[in-house]
This record gives sequence, structure tokens and C-alpha cells, in this order.
Amino acid sequence: MGFLDANLEVLARSEPELVQKLAAIRENPGIQVDSGGNLVVSRENGRSVVFSGCCKSDSIRKLSVSGHLKDSDVVIVYGFGIGDHILDLIQATSPKTFILVIDPSLEIFKHALDLNDLRSIFETKRLSLSIGEDPYQATRIRLEKYFGVFTLKNIKVFPCPPSVELSPDYFAKVESYLKEVINVAENNRTTLTRFSGTWQSNILENLPYILGSPGISQIAGKFAGKPAIIISAGPSLDKNVKWLASAKGKAVLICVDTALKTLLRNGITPDFLIALDALQLNYMHVAGERTEDICLVANPITFPQILKKHKGRILMMTFTDPMMVWIEKSIGEKGNAVTGGSVATAAFDFACKIGAAPVLLVGQDLAYTGNRAYTINSFFCEEWLDKVDDVSSLDDFQKIKINLEPDVRGKGWDGRDIPTTSKMLSWKRWFEVMVSQGGVSCIHATEGGVKIEGTEIKLLREAINLHCKDGFQVEGVLGDVDFFLDTDSITDLLQRMKSLGKKVGKVGKVCQEGVSLATGLLIRTRKQGPDRNQLQKGMARLGNIASNILSEEEFLELNKWTIDMLIEKMQAYKANYKGTPIQASLASYNILLGGIGELCSSLGGKLRMSISMLENLIGEKERMNS
Repeated sequence: MGFLDANLEVLARSEPELVQKLAAIRENPGIQVDSGGNLVVSRENGRSVVFSGCCKSDSIRKLSVSGHLKDSDVVIVYGFGIGDHILDLIQATSPKTFILVIDPSLEIFKHALDLNDLRSIFETKRLSLSIGEDPYQATRIRLEKYFGVFTLKNIKVFPCPPSVELSPDYFAKVESYLKEVINVAENNRTTLTRFSGTWQSNILENLPYILGSPGISQIAGKFAGKPAIIISAGPSLDKNVKWLASAKGKAVLICVDTALKTLLRNGITPDFLIALDALQLNYMHVAGERTEDICLVANPITFPQILKKHKGRILMMTFTDPMMVWIEKSIGEKGNAVTGGSVATAAFDFACKIGAAPVLLVGQDLAYTGNRAYTINSFFCEEWLDKVDDVSSLDDFQKIKINLEPDVRGKGWDGRDIPTTSKMLSWKRWFEVMVSQGGVSCIHATEGGVKIEGTEIKLLREAINLHCKDGFQVEGVLGDVDFFLDTDSITDLLQRMKSLGKKVGKVGKVCQEGVSLATGLLIRTRKQGPDRNQLQKGMARLGNIASNILSEEEFLELNKWTIDMLIEKMQAYKANYKGTPIQASLASYNILLGGIGELCSSLGGKLRMSISMLENLIGEKERMNS
């Protein structure tokens, strides 16, 4: 008797969808186990590929001894094989290293489950298995699902030779998507360097709405089988927006913030408005508009004025921001979104979570259709209209926007090339993967833009007539949502914030001491140099300060993006410093400790305001109950 059932039982806890796929896999006579316990796969050309211990031992040990694996943030494994090398990699890597195993063959994987006891692999929480998935889903989707916002750059690839030999084209695609992921990680690091502090500030300022609004998990599956229309702000929206009026009350109308003005100007009130961006600019998409009959779906980082000015219902859609994860430990999870990088992709994920089917895409050009960037009534176009004069037309401003982008072409839904951007093409791929894996019927009714593989192309009027026939009340479903946050949850959050505030203050003081010490030593080394004993003691003290700060797990986890950026900056500065090694170390300590000190000063002030707000909220609830 083999190990299949025992392995499947453990695997089902972490990868239930994979286990369901395996149940449908039939015996393949081309895959056999030889007398030596090796897995032998026969190929059409008559040659066989053998899976044994060929992927492991020496190469893994060499990487482990050299420290390459221990220092890796992520290890990508090309091929599961029979699993022996996966066990070795788990042991050779750091407990913080994420291991992603990618293999195109469900059949070979199922044989491996029967051949060896692999339960310890499947019990490893820092390991993710992508078996039989599209290369894009196997790379970007898997990494973003685990990390939320993927920022890591220390990625090692470990190929299992027989797997690569069997599927060279597949792993070539994996390789190309990994390069894209690395570029995305670089962009994410840049974004976090600029905005992580803003996101943290917005979350704390939005705390009353986070506490007082239900999460999207409250309406999960509530619209099962009901059609939904996602309305985006692409230029094609202008020619068919008029047909959306006939879908009101017969479909769930989900509008991204940039398309709101176009809908309202045409007398159409959406059921849901998705607004997720943290910057003030996004407030302009909704500023001055009547939204009391619209349910706002907001992210905790959403620009606070959007929530403050909204008069209707609010639902919270979270993502894995460290501050929000920390808050949800007290108040419970609101419901995560798979954002995909744009508000439109987040809207699609929302439609899937509420159970909508089919999902129609409108204004989802993902391209510069007709050499235009947005629907005519978007805030961006209104802003350009204010600048129109005898010299410059609206078309001129559209062209300027487009010409700022590199010349990238995509295949339009009519088969012709169309101008687009690499970012929009990445969103196109995201849609294609989500449609292929989600089992959701998706109709591309944009009537323009790039073709999204896997979607059914229809005219919007035709799609509405076919799928939006029966009336239903969205308001009735939302009215049934009951949300109550008890005082104990708020009190728990308050106490944790007070404790965190003390910890932040303590770290800030230690950083001040470290900066003062490093600065003093650096000045002395540049002048005449301190005595060796004094320098050794100072460096030891700085090392202890940095180690103690970086061992504060709660503080580190809450601010990991900022601290990761500081460590990266510190290491780069040290590597390029022109002075002595000692001076380079002292200067880099200044960067790290000075940056963390500034972080503590800012976070401490935000926490004090949040603590005051929570105390007032608890006081109000107690007065209401007395």
C-alpha cells in the first residue's frame, strides 16, 4: 500500500483545490515506478525521464554551506519530482524563507504522493505548491497571495533537471513571468518608500470607519447567481453607457471611482462604488457627487475624505497591510481583496466574492482606444477641459498623456493592434488567470480595448438582454447585513495600542542614543580617531542596539516595509561608501537608527491620536448603555 491517502489528507488542509484536481486524474500507463523506487516517465520520442534523488544532495548542500539558501527570501523550485529535494530545501533554508514549488504535471505529482511519505512537506506553512497551474498564476498570483504586496528581491531558483527536461517551454514561461515579478517587486519597493507612511496614517485616521463598518466578508456569496456589471473608466464607456440604465435593478452595478462621474452624468446610480487609493487625487473622482444611495467599498488606506464625505453605507475591503493585520487581531478580519494592481481588478475580485455570475466588463479597455485615455466625464478629462483654449484641444491633452508612455501594443478585441501600456497588459493577464481559475463566466462587453482571453465577447446591449432579465433588490441584501462590534474588541485594541505606544517610545529613545553614539564616533574617526578600546565598545554597543530593535517582533512586523527599505538603503550606502570600513559602518548605522527613530516619532504621534479616539468611542458607548 502506498502513501497516497495519508499525503492527501494532510495536503487537503493547505491546498484543498489541488486535492480536488488530483481526484480527477486517471492512471497514466506512461508513468511507472521501477525496481529501484524511481519514477520513470516515458516520452513520445521513446526516451524516458527518471525521477530519483537526482535533484538533491550535493547541489543543495553546496548552496546551504555557502549561505546562499539561508540568506534567500524566496526559493523557487522548478519541479516537485518525487519530493526528496523539497525536504532537503526546507531543512537548508531559513525558517523565514518562502519556498514556492512549481510543476506543470498533476499526473507525476500524484504518483509522487503514492511513492513517498511527504506529509512533513505539506505541513510546512512557508511552502506553497503550484501544481498544474498557468505559469502566470504559478508565479505572480502565488507570490502576491502569500505576501500581499510583494517587495522581495533576494530570490533563488532551484531547478529539478528531469522536470525542466520534460517541460522546457512551460518553465521558460515561468522564467519570463518571474522577471516580471522582480520588476513588480522593484516598483512596489519604490511605492512603499514613498507611501507606506501615508498608508499607515490613513488607516489610523480611518479607524472610526474600520471599526464601524462591516467587511466584505459579511456579504460573501449573498449575490450568488446574480449578474454583475463592473464599470471602469476606459474610453469605450462613452459609447455604451446609455445601455446600463436598463440593467439597473436587474444586475449588481459595481463602479470604479474613476467612472462614477460618467455614470451619474447619465442618470445611472451604481450599487457599489470601489475606492481604494490612498492619495488626495482620488477624492476628486467622487468630490461633490451625491452618493447616499451607493454602498462605498473602501480600503483602510483609502484617502480619509472619501469616507468622511460619503453619506451611504460603507463596506471595508482589506489587504495585507501590516498595520491592518495588526488591528484585525483585535476586531476580527474584514475580508481580504486580491487587488491585482488596479481598482478594476479589485472590483472583479469583489464581484467573485459576492457570488455574482456572470460578470460583465464595461469600460475595461486596458488600452488607449481611439487614442483616448479615459471616459469623457472622468475627473482627468474634466481637468483637461479646463485647460482647453484656441491652441490646445481635449484631444491634444489625451495624446500628451498617451505619448508619455512607451510605445506598447496589444491585440484588440477586433484582432487589430492597439496602443496600451505594459502595466495595463499585466492587468489583462491578471484577468485571464482569474477567469480561467475561478470558474466565473465573464463577458467582455466593453466593445473596445484589448482582448481578454477566456472571456466571452458580446455587445453590451446583447449581454444585458440575455443575462439581466429578472429584477432583484440590492438594497434588500445590504439591509440584512448586521454588524456589531462589541466594546470588548475596542477595549482590547485600545490596550494593545497603549502597549505598542510605549514600545515605540522606547525604541525611539534607543535610536536617539544610537544616532548620537554613531555620530560622535564618526566625527572622531574623521579627525584624529578614537582609541581602539573606545571604538570597539562603541561598535559593540551599536550592534546591540540594532539587534535589540530588530528583535522587537511586534514592532518589526508592524513596520516591516519601512524597515526593510532602511536596511536595503543602509547596505547600499555601506557598499558604496568611500571612507574606511569603520566609517562606512558608523554612517550606515546612522541611516538605519535615524530612519527608525523618525518612524517612531511619526508613529508615536499617530498612536496617541488613535488612543484618544478609542477612549472617546468607548466613553460614548458606555454613556449610551447607561
